[in-house]
This record gives sequence, structure tokens and C-alpha cells, in this order.
Amino acid sequence: MSNKIKAAGYITQDNDGSAIYGAGLTEAEAWAETAEAGPFFGGGAGDTITNQEAFDTQFDIWPATQALIDLVKERGGSISWYHLDGVACTDEEYEAAQ
Repeated sequence: MSNKIKAAGYITQDNDGSAIYGAGLTEAEAWAETAEAGPFFGGGAGDTITNQEAFDTQFDIWPATQALIDLVKERGGSISWYHLDGVACTDEEYEAAQ
């Protein structure tokens, strides 16, 4: 039986990979941090797209533990992480919950 992982906020993930682009206590905070990474590109010609279109088509948002949010703030979003019970968490949280 696993320990329950609890969400404290949110992360945004590039839906083509596992990079985390934003983290915050609310979805809006996580997305605002993601939007700072723009401009975003879409379509075959590499045209820029709006932040909202990028959010709708290129990113997923996940509930996340405070430890993962803190890790993203400290190290950036190119880190290893897991989903457990629908919540994004650190490797250490995942291992402890198994």
C-alpha cells in the first residue's frame, strides 16, 4: 500500500516530453511561469502562436507536491520526476511511497 502523495500546487509539462516549464501554487502561477519561456511556435512553417494556443496544444498541467515545486524552482525543469496517484512528485517521494 502506498503513502498518499498530496498536491500543493501545479506544474506545466511539455506534452512532447517530460520537461517542466512552470511551477506554482495555482494553475495560473504555473502557466505564467511557462509563458515567460515564449514565444511559442506551431505549424509547419514555424509561425509563432499565442500563449493560450500553446497552453492548449503543447502543454499539460499536473497537480504537484511542494517538494517537486521547490525542486523546479531550485534546479529548473529538466529533472527526473514521477506521477503517483495523479500527482507529480519527486523521485524520492515516489520511492518512499512504494
